[in-house]
Amino acid sequence: RIPPEVWEHIFELTTHVPYTLVPEVYGRFECIRDQHSALQPALVTKRSLVLVCKQWQHMAMCYLYRTMSIPHQVSMY
Repeated sequence: RIPPEVWEHIFELTTHVPYTLVPEVYGRFECIRDQHSALQPALVTKRSLVLVCKQWQHMAMCYLYRTMSIPHQVSMY
């Protein structure tokens, strides 16, 4: 049986998008575009992880909501 700490490390490695939580990066448009294209596959992986079983759902839930992507075209009205 694999300990939860090992699974959590694997989840971190498979869902991490570099520089996602670094505010200085958001001043450069090309970095945002690159990150947005990398966030989508990471989100698909996160959604899949929480659907495997109850134990994985419990462990992976914090990764699912770690970052959010809001497209510029979204209207709030």
